[in-house]
Parts: sequence; C-alpha cells; structure tokens
Amino acid sequence: MRELIVRMTVTDGDAASALRVISHFDALVEHGASTAAIVRAAAALSGSIAGWRDGAGDRTTRMDPAGRTLLEPAPSLEAAWPRVLLDRSGTSSVWLEPTDDDGPLDQLIVERCAQALRAKMPRGGRAASPHELARIACEPEVTDRERADALLSLGLTGRILVAVTSASVVPVPPARCLLDDQWIVLAHSDTGSRSRPGASSSSDSGSSSGSSSGRLTAAASAVSVAPANARVGLCVVDDGDVPGGIRRARRALDLAVAPACGGPTHVTFEALGALATFAEAVDSQAARTAPEIVLLEALRARRPWVPATLRAVTIEASLRQAAGRLHLHHSSLSARLEWLASELGYAVTSPAGRERAAAAWALWRISGLLHEDAPH
Repeated sequence: MRELIVRMTVTDGDAASALRVISHFDALVEHGASTAAIVRAAAALSGSIAGWRDGAGDRTTRMDPAGRTLLEPAPSLEAAWPRVLLDRSGTSSVWLEPTDDDGPLDQLIVERCAQALRAKMPRGGRAASPHELARIACEPEVTDRERADALLSLGLTGRILVAVTSASVVPVPPARCLLDDQWIVLAHSDTGSRSRPGASSSSDSGSSSGSSSGRLTAAASAVSVAPANARVGLCVVDDGDVPGGIRRARRALDLAVAPACGGPTHVTFEALGALATFAEAVDSQAARTAPEIVLLEALRARRPWVPATLRAVTIEASLRQAAGRLHLHHSSLSARLEWLASELGYAVTSPAGRERAAAAWALWRISGLLHEDAPH
C-alpha cells in the first residue's frame, strides 16, 4: 500500500492523498484505536473540527485539528457540512465543521471515519473485547465516564496495576493494547497498600532488600503480566487515572535492566523513590555521555559481566552474598573486583567507592544502555 501511494504521488496527488486517508483509518481499526482517536484523526486530516454524536450513549464528542477536545456545546448542524449517519435510527452520526469551502477529501474523510466508528459499535449485542476496552481505558482523550465504564466492564475496580512492556513482549492478560509501540496491560493490583520508597523494584529472586509489599507488587503481579526475564514497568493506580499510570509505568520501564546485566527487570514506579526524580532531571542522552558511563560501557565491551557485578556488590550486604547472587566462588568475585579497581581507579568495596559505584549504576540505568544484553 505504501509503495502504491508513493508511486501515485508523482502522477496523481489527489488520488495518493485519498489512499493515505483510507490507509490511515484502516490502520486505526486494525490497531483497535478508540473512538476518540478516530474522531481526532478525522479532524487532523481535514483541518477542521470533527464531531461525533453517540445516540446510544447520549453524548457528543468534538475535536479540533490539534486533537483537543472541545467542551462547548455542539452547534446546530449545517446542511452543507459533510455528515454520515452511523445507524438506521439516525441518532448517531459523524460530521466535519469546515470554516471555508469543503476540502477535496472531506467527504471521503468523514465516510472513512464513519466506517471506522461503526467497527467500534456492538453488533447484535456483541460486547466489546478486552483489547477494545483496554484501549478505551488507556486513551487520554476519552471522558472519565467512558474510562470508568471500560474499567468496570473489564472487572477492574479499586486499585489497578498498569504495566508497560516493549512491543516484542506479548503480555499474558487479555486486558492489553498496543499504544505507541508498547504493550499496555491493566490488571488487578495484588497489594492492599501502596509500596513504599525503598521497596524492592525487582522480580529477581534472592533480593535482600525491600518491603514484602513492594516485592509483591513487582514480583507476583509482574510475573503474571510477562515473563520474569522481560523488562516491565509497573505503576499502581487507585484513582482511575490510567493515562497518568501509563506515564509513570513508562518511566519505570526506562529504568528496567536486561537480565544479563543484573536486573532489575520488573520495576515499579512507587519503589523508585529519589531515582525517579533523578531520571526526570537527567535525560538518557546526558547520562550516556557522562565520563563514568562512557568508561563503564568500554569496560563492559571487554568484560560483559561488569554491569551485573557492579549491581550485586552495591545491593548485597556482603561480598559472600554478592558472589551467591552471581553464582560465583568468593575468590572469582574478588578477582573481578581487583580488575575493576585497576580500571576504575577506585575500589567499589570501600565505603566511598561503594557510594560512587551506586551513583554510577543509577546513572547507567537512566542512560538506557542497559536495556539490551549486549553493549552499545
């Protein structure tokens, strides 16, 4: 389809634009876009306000070309405006509100928008799928009522666990949707209270730090969402603000580490504490260019065990426990640490060195360089 559009652009710009419109709405339907996203696309493509009247739900949605929801009441529909009825009753419809003459593609846009909206309407009593309901709950443009109804239909009330994984990791729960090339998962939270700062942020077994509440959020809930070796960001939402939970879960995912680098693979936003503030203040590119991170990446290219070793030494209470985490003999770990000290210029086992190594590890996580097993 894309190759056809490129070829037609040279010979027939209007025809190519029409194909782009068709392809865009087809893609929205294929990816289970919400009704708000479909109306927003019509407004953006036409350059005018797009409106949708849902007769079944007795509500009207209007959006401007910038994608903003208009709160003022809908005006009386003018006969000249492009409009398509969505059902036989005539109570549901979609329209455009052009300020000047109709654009050459306005009628096509409103027709394809109507077709996409019809695909979202229940047929013969068919209930919306968990994917469709999850998409509605995740879209920031939907109303609070629509989101609450979607969550209720999913059986999600009270505290909700929001999880984010990469597109390559297909989550287990059915209440999931693809949003901006990431899987968003909605599930029940397994904890009765929000995990506290300092709680464990890893699903890895053998963690010696953190509260049991934090471990339950990160381990029990996260493993039920995706495999333990997959990077997952999590956040607990107790006020129905799913879009806000997605933003926080994405921040947690940014700080998740590949298993070969020592983890943590499953990270809860609530357990990040001050690290979340650091990650907001320092972007990944700045972290990547920090001299200490440049040096650590160079060492990692020579010795792939550097990240996991650095983490084990900084989080475990003793070198013997660190060796156990790494499945090494104590003497083998000592040899690694001697080599690291000679390359870094300080011993990571000394009080000052341990503090410096912990800060470097935090910055290394922020850089995003530890998302993959292999060095960059």
